[in-house]
Amino acid sequence: MATIENARDPVNELYDRGCELVEAATAMRRAAAAADVARAAPAVLSCFETALDEMVDTSAALERVTHQAVSERGIDTDAEWHERHARMRSGFSHLHRSLRDARDLAAAARTRTSRALTGAGLTRARTPG
Repeated sequence: MATIENARDPVNELYDRGCELVEAATAMRRAAAAADVARAAPAVLSCFETALDEMVDTSAALERVTHQAVSERGIDTDAEWHERHARMRSGFSHLHRSLRDARDLAAAARTRTSRALTGAGLTRARTPG
């Protein structure tokens, strides 16, 4: 367990993890350009699916803490404040929906890609069990 002296600032921790996400995505893009990686596509798409599912939960957590911070500091009698707050919530709502859709599309792409690779003889069909 980290002591207070060793504990990282949660703001920096979150930002650093976001930067790592971008770095990983960039490295994956580069690796995906190699000629002989098609067989990895279903597994990578499965990783997309899982990562996007985590991003749904992450965006929900960000919405909760941002809503709380804005609500604590905002002047709720100000119409402009209400409008900005409503737009923020709407933006998060659209983000959640889009991430869930992307997750579901990654799952569908994984299934279809796996079947296509198997049909082309590039991978073997999985046996149940």
